Amino acid sequence: MLSCLCLFPFEAAADAHMLPALHHVVNVAPNDVLNIRSAPNASAPVIGTLAPDANDIEVVAADETGQWGRINSGERSGWVSLRFMQTTANGHWKTPSATLSCFGTEPFWSLFLSPKAKRADFARPDTAPVSTKITQFLISAPGFPASNWAVFDKGTLKWAQMQQASCNDGMSDRAFGISIKLAVSQPMNNPLTPPIYTLAGCCSVVPDR
Repeated sequence: MLSCLCLFPFEAAADAHMLPALHHVVNVAPNDVLNIRSAPNASAPVIGTLAPDANDIEVVAADETGQWGRINSGERSGWVSLRFMQTTANGHWKTPSATLSCFGTEPFWSLFLSPKAKRADFARPDTAPVSTKITQFLISAPGFPASNWAVFDKGTLKWAQMQQASCNDGMSDRAFGISIKLAVSQPMNNPLTPPIYTLAGCCSVVPDR
């Protein structure tokens, strides 16, 4: 059975403590677009656009004013005015209803976490994919560093800790707002790797699949 330390109401999307979270575009005319800019100001160069009905857009972080949100566009990140973005219901990363897609390098690996479905899917190029049950999903209480913990059923995956933190994949200019540590017992090709080791990477909030 899933459990949590604390749940609390949603706040305004511009509150940095409530990001990353999925958003959808609002108040943009049907024949217009929402500009993605290279910096959080209206005079910065446009690097992309969002359709007036775009949804499930992850806002990774807010600027100092809380008026601009950082999103990813292609292989880079940019900024959109939060006046035209609204938080998607159940899209905040700290809720058990949010789905996370995580990954790391050296070695490459991926983890799909769905606390709502109590399921985790782990993959690494040199081994068979693993699917396991999430037995506990814990959320930090207000006033403590923003963190989630997932505890898995017996097997390859042991536990995962997600934290609100700036994260980079090391291969692009994309920005991520969640870091992860994942404890794994799957054998590695390196004989010096201990039986249970920790992988580090980044996560994004994604729509349910």
